[in-house]
Amino acid sequence: MMKVGRNDSCQCGSGEKYKKCCMEKDMDESVEITIQDVLKIERMVLEKAFHFVKTPKYHQDIDESRRLFFNVRSDEELDMTSIEPVNSNNYMLWFLCDYSLREERTSPLHLFMDEKAEFLTENQQTIAHLLAHSHIALYDLIRSDEETGTLTLRNLFTFQVLEIQDEMLFSLSVEDVFFGLRITEFEENIFSVGDLYVYPEEVKENVLLSLKNRLVDPKAIVPPSMEELLKKKGYVFNHFQMMLDRSSPVKEKERTEPEEKTQVEKKPEKSAISFARAHFMVDDYEKAKQLLNDLNIVKFEKESNGEAIYAMSRTPARALAGEEDGIIHLGKRKLVFETKNNNCFEECRNNLGKKLKPYIKHMYDDVEKRRSFARD
Repeated sequence: MMKVGRNDSCQCGSGEKYKKCCMEKDMDESVEITIQDVLKIERMVLEKAFHFVKTPKYHQDIDESRRLFFNVRSDEELDMTSIEPVNSNNYMLWFLCDYSLREERTSPLHLFMDEKAEFLTENQQTIAHLLAHSHIALYDLIRSDEETGTLTLRNLFTFQVLEIQDEMLFSLSVEDVFFGLRITEFEENIFSVGDLYVYPEEVKENVLLSLKNRLVDPKAIVPPSMEELLKKKGYVFNHFQMMLDRSSPVKEKERTEPEEKTQVEKKPEKSAISFARAHFMVDDYEKAKQLLNDLNIVKFEKESNGEAIYAMSRTPARALAGEEDGIIHLGKRKLVFETKNNNCFEECRNNLGKKLKPYIKHMYDDVEKRRSFARD
């Protein structure tokens, strides 16, 4: 570490004088630090790393990583103003720790450490190294201790059990939830950093199955480890959250065609179907829409709020007779089939999955007794 004078510019690149920036932290380097100190150092390291890559050279990487993380196609306009701060922070951490830059083929944080390691304190280097090698995973809540504020979690991939003290995580630790977390350890302190996702217990089996299917790399000659796959495709955790929230940061296109004339007589609105829903992730909207239009058990109804709405029947005969068994809502990133007819739910859900394969992927189901997790 090169020696810096008090009034010299700080070597971290902040533009501040050394005495007003990193000097105090350098002096305290030998002092035992708390989890709060670790989190402060972590934020400082991440801010410096992002400042380092936020240059014209990496504009394309930033744009592509945002689209990947928020599941937005290249032909769609990404609306960053609609993204909540917590989701923006989750993106920042994932981009710096996990995203592979096109030219360097390494993460921005790894590149930052290679280029600027001499300007970081020992603790900053250690924490940057831990973050760069961390990955997000799924965790189950085994128990919580209100007296100590300690949570006991189990990794749903490795089944490793660990104890963690985290005020934010503790406040969210209610029954019937599980978590997507990035957990690391510093000087025997275990803590989570960013990437906090809370999922309802009802979708656990479907999320695990979908994750395992999406994490498989069929082109790999030597199968990568689960840790490598989770790091490579950690963005899918945000996709699941978006599916549960039924949200997408895609800017709606302005209408160029004239509004349809209001009809004198309107058909009465059909009652909302809410007994059971099947949720699918849409990988190719146009192909899925084309296949739906070709099915003789599906009838197009209307376009509403950016969704194509169809009536679905179990058989062609029922479709011809105008007997509907469910409704399909097809959006750019999600498809939801809903029905009051419990007898046909599984049949119609499975039929849709087969007919529209590989352009949609089944995510999870919710039925009337679990409607609190069906967010409209």
